Amino acid sequence: MLAGGEIGPNEATYRSGSPAFVSGFFPSVGDGFDRVFIGNEVVREGFTRPMDLFGVEDWLVVEGASQDSGRQFSLSATLHGFLRSNKLLEQNFEITSADVDEPDESLLGGINFRLDMPSFVHFAIDRLSVKPGRCFAP
Repeated sequence: MLAGGEIGPNEATYRSGSPAFVSGFFPSVGDGFDRVFIGNEVVREGFTRPMDLFGVEDWLVVEGASQDSGRQFSLSATLHGFLRSNKLLEQNFEITSADVDEPDESLLGGINFRLDMPSFVHFAIDRLSVKPGRCFAP
């Protein structure tokens, strides 16, 4: 089951109860808390102008366990004008670190090994490719 929720007029979060909704980093087992976030021309405090936002999270939570004990792998992109003019899950794009050349832009990833403890790793992404149904960050 896929659930989409609007956060604002230009933002949407898509979630699924299936642990296989976002797959590829953690095994697709346990409880599903995976999500995809899309924001088109979002205005936020601190941004010099509206930004497009994309985020994907792959969670591993043991079935029946607290979400706080789960692990999380995430990728995010914050750039000017890289999305189509909508916030649908079927976005298709490819961006590289060379596209991140203005203030406030970023192309990042992270791994949180346990959400209730400060054990995480952040890293820069060189290339992010998204096609409907697939997301790659080689």
